[in-house]
Amino acid sequence: MRAFVLALLICLLTLPARGETLRLDGDQFWVGLASGATKDEAIGLARTFRISPLMVVTSANGWYAAVSGPYHVPAGTGFAIHDRAQVASVL
Repeated sequence: MRAFVLALLICLLTLPARGETLRLDGDQFWVGLASGATKDEAIGLARTFRISPLMVVTSANGWYAAVSGPYHVPAGTGFAIHDRAQVASVL
């Protein structure tokens, strides 16, 4: 558990200072895993996932989101992820 918390803190400390650097082009995507109204809530939700890389970021609407990525998915090869168990097995 300590290793996960340390890894999460490292991810949070290395977040880009400007949101523009999180923008992706082409076939790259962020996977949104969870969101919360407060930073603490989003970090708590993020701790329930065993996916790397994982970050908590501020969204445009003021909420905080736990995201993973970026991932490269060539056009026409993507698929929908419908439940959390599938996320863990796919990534």
